[in-house]
Amino acid sequence: MIGFFRRIRKKLADDNKFLKYSRYAIGEIFLVVIGILIALQINNWNEHRKLLLNEQDFYKKLVIDFTNESGFLKYWTGFIKEHHDANYVISNKTKGKFNNDSVISYNYLQYTVGYRPKINQIYQESFNHISDKNIRDLMTQYRLRGDFMNSAIEEYNDYKTEFTRPFLERNGLYNYDFEFPNDQNPDGIQKFILINIDKLEEHYNSDEFKSILVSLRLHLSDLIRRFQIMDELNNELIMALENEIKKE
Repeated sequence: MIGFFRRIRKKLADDNKFLKYSRYAIGEIFLVVIGILIALQINNWNEHRKLLLNEQDFYKKLVIDFTNESGFLKYWTGFIKEHHDANYVISNKTKGKFNNDSVISYNYLQYTVGYRPKINQIYQESFNHISDKNIRDLMTQYRLRGDFMNSAIEEYNDYKTEFTRPFLERNGLYNYDFEFPNDQNPDGIQKFILINIDKLEEHYNSDEFKSILVSLRLHLSDLIRRFQIMDELNNELIMALENEIKKE
């Protein structure tokens, strides 16, 4: 057997075919390796493409949700500004600065703020999987700003429930006719003033009521600023997402 292989080796050496076969074998191996690498690259490219398409769909959904959120932000910003303006008019009235043209709802003394950033709740786990660093950073800012705003809203609502409402209840300042109206307007909707304005005027010069107005003003000013920051960041995110969608 050994002699058999020796004869083959000798023949290949004599015919100078060993080098040719070696080159051919190496070439075949090289082609196979290249083929495998190309197949892997194509597979990776396809997977990456699928991820990009999924991310594009995710961006489109985010644009819709952030656009809707922008509407909520603007609504609640306007609502809080109405709170702020009402408190300012009441403050002027405590100083004897009556403005008959002022449109004011004393009911704002009772109202709390019910807004919560919904985006944070829906996409809390998804934010970290976004590949674009700019959008990921903006999302992180949005989430943090949303948490800060939630804290400010809770502080405002807590102040209302712990100080403002007890003050109104303790001094009998709720309007009895609101809960037990004698009639309704033609549309069947009650026109009500929740606060008894005449009785409230008796407390205009009390230190407690003035302290409440000052505290409410501070809370509301902070809330307005936070809502405006959230709205600006919301719009910035929409623009960034739309720019990424255009690259599709």
